[in-house]
Amino acid sequence: MSDRATPARIAASPSAQADGRNASDRSRRLTNRSILYPPSPYNIAILAAGWLAISLALGAVVAHAVFRRGRVTYHRIIGAALLYLLIGLGFGTLFVFLGLWFPDAFKGMNFEDDSAPANSVYYLSFVTLTSTGYGDIIPVHPLARSLCNVESVIGQLYPATLLARLVTLELRGQGS
Repeated sequence: MSDRATPARIAASPSAQADGRNASDRSRRLTNRSILYPPSPYNIAILAAGWLAISLALGAVVAHAVFRRGRVTYHRIIGAALLYLLIGLGFGTLFVFLGLWFPDAFKGMNFEDDSAPANSVYYLSFVTLTSTGYGDIIPVHPLARSLCNVESVIGQLYPATLLARLVTLELRGQGS
């Protein structure tokens, strides 16, 4: 008798049976989730509102710490990078609201109750913030275009303003 793996032996192996149980458990959990958490655009809006509140609150605290008077430290530079990322997060959540209000606001993006909108809006937000612009997701609605333009301008002005402010703080720190 040979020790080759045949389809019958693979199906009878304990790991294959465990994989089958894991798949059925996962399917059952997804079914239970859809009963308790029915797909709805309101769920996306609530999550987006939460992320927007977090990005605004955390952004205000970090901006205060980054731009106040004092020496330029490692923590201040990390805070400035965090603030840049929070700008992208905030605009991503605004894109979610815009996509829910105007379903055809973006070409190449659908707003359904799954993880796809989160990936797409944050991808669009950071591509716009950094002015990379791949062109696979396109703002079509005038409000979407305007919001992308504002984010793009902020994405260009923030690093320049930040660098000028940090240099000014460092020069003041050396002068005193």
